[in-house]
Amino acid sequence: MMSDPLDRYSAHGDTCFAPWPMSTRARFLWTGARVTALVGLLALVTGALVQPGATLPLFWNVVLPLVPASLLVSPGLWRGVCPVATLSMWSSRPGAPRIAELPSRSIDVAAVALLFAIVPARHLLWNQSGMAFVGLLLVVGLLALGTGRLGTMKAGFCNAICPVLPVERLYGQAPLFHTPNARCAPCTLCTVRGCMDLVPTKAVAQVLGPDRRNTRWLGTGFGFFAAAFPGFILAYGLTPDGPLSAAGTVYGVMVVAVLASWALVAAVCVVGNVPARSMIPGLAAVSLGLYYWFASPGFMTSLGIPEGGVVVLRVGIGLLLLGWGIRRWSENRSVGVA
Repeated sequence: MMSDPLDRYSAHGDTCFAPWPMSTRARFLWTGARVTALVGLLALVTGALVQPGATLPLFWNVVLPLVPASLLVSPGLWRGVCPVATLSMWSSRPGAPRIAELPSRSIDVAAVALLFAIVPARHLLWNQSGMAFVGLLLVVGLLALGTGRLGTMKAGFCNAICPVLPVERLYGQAPLFHTPNARCAPCTLCTVRGCMDLVPTKAVAQVLGPDRRNTRWLGTGFGFFAAAFPGFILAYGLTPDGPLSAAGTVYGVMVVAVLASWALVAAVCVVGNVPARSMIPGLAAVSLGLYYWFASPGFMTSLGIPEGGVVVLRVGIGLLLLGWGIRRWSENRSVGVA
């Protein structure tokens, strides 16, 4: 039986977004952007320790909300400058095992578990305590450095257990434009399938594999994440910050919301016979719409923009999602995700 061309990278056709020789100017600009991101990370750590009351709202309400929209536009922008990715690649070893050759479900489960464990703790720690926030950054940085040593290029952390990876795949499945892979020159195919830098439009299909043709995709690591993410965002947005003693309540609400979201999506897929190629883009749009619905007030307040700006931002996000949806529909037809 011939293998599905979407399940692995082909010899030629899937290298269209691999890094081409860059000009000296382009290389200089990317290097400058990464250095700026690292300096920004150090400034964030300093600010969180010295002025947490001003730094934490600025990061959570203004800086972080820029990332999801950038993934929708072009995931290569974020992946090209992410300071944690820079740390991981500094420690990577050429010729090391391709960690991402492990069963994809094991990798996806680890990344999703980290995301679902870290985010709810914002209500308990990261939103309020500068010291706790710095501790989180330190742990993530050490994890990136440590796992980077276990693989080559991005195989150890970025394409394996990074908690942002599932979000990158969900929102980056139909980029409005493609950014050349600015880090991996030359591309070593360190990841067997689903690399967001090589072929972002095929990453979801490759991660799901043959299960994407039936409802079994709901049982994969990424499939569970995609179906549960809208409920996860909704529950987070409706849950207020509280003391550490409220951890049981916060995580309990999140678990119920995640399971309910997954069950609802599963029922729609089974009863309505909705294929993954239609459901997953819809879940991305719903998730991002919910995220910005809740993030818009804090974003505008932190920037000192009047309340009317919230409506403008929400409408703008809606238009962005519309353009993205049209793009994804076009990609589905050309790529043949089924």
